[in-house]
Amino acid sequence: VSVCAPVTLETLNVFIAREDNS
Repeated sequence: VSVCAPVTLETLNVFIAREDNS
């Protein structure tokens, strides 16, 4: 979970940033 936690957070951050930029 420790490894999946940061990866998920980073992916979500990129997804949110993309949606916000759109």
